[in-house]
Amino acid sequence: VASLLKDEGKFSSQIKKKQRQAAVIEKQIEDLIKEAIAKSNREAAKKASKKVSKYTTFALTPDANILAANFTSNKGKLIWPVQKGVVTQSFGSHRHPQFPNVTTNNNGVDITTESNAKARAIFTGEVMQIQQIKGANQAIYIRHGDYITIYRNLATVLVKKGDKVTSKQNLGTIYKNPINGKTTLKFYIYKNATKMNPADWVYKM
Repeated sequence: VASLLKDEGKFSSQIKKKQRQAAVIEKQIEDLIKEAIAKSNREAAKKASKKVSKYTTFALTPDANILAANFTSNKGKLIWPVQKGVVTQSFGSHRHPQFPNVTTNNNGVDITTESNAKARAIFTGEVMQIQQIKGANQAIYIRHGDYITIYRNLATVLVKKGDKVTSKQNLGTIYKNPINGKTTLKFYIYKNATKMNPADWVYKM
């Protein structure tokens, strides 16, 4: 019993360490989104020669408004960000299956797919940012009006900042973990700086 408790404590400690690392990455993502909103709104205000006091939501142009409305109207019908795959961790908080005292949290979904699989855009939009995340490979942010989709854990990237993308367009190759052999995409949907559950938006996720 003492040996089992010792092992549980060791594994629980390792899991919590990974959680802390994941939390740092999630904060980097949220900070980047908030800064992108602020920058976009400052530029919009400058063009309109007026002050913008709050940077919590995107100030939308008429075209961006239409794009956001189209994204909203496709809720529950959007394509998967991979051609083939299964959700291996869903959105939200989860109790660890082996350690009931450990809870994990996911701001998006984890989708496990096949080796050399490509991430693909789920909707028309513009590449807002490409981020190199320490310990998490690359992430692509695509803006759809006031919505943002994020495709994380990419080994290679096929687009650049400012590119217009279309639905089903390949964005990059998903990284394969050499230790467990799994190819997993971390996928997120945000409206402004508010995280959404991708399963509410993607068809039969």
